[in-house]
Amino acid sequence: MSSGTLPRLMTVEEAAEFLGVSRNNVYVAAREGRIPSFKVGSLIRFDLDELRAWLESNRPQVKAGPK
Repeated sequence: MSSGTLPRLMTVEEAAEFLGVSRNNVYVAAREGRIPSFKVGSLIRFDLDELRAWLESNRPQVKAGPK
């Protein structure tokens, strides 16, 4: 995030759509600390930049096959 800009906060529904999983999977992963999230009162929110970074760092490595 650059200086002076606010983070893009996402709801559970938006995070689920972004990640291509169900809302329930997002709730469970957030509760277990497997994806970056935080609470605003009783609501769970996700920072779009943090989710993008998490997704990139947790992307499965594809092994190159024989040529």
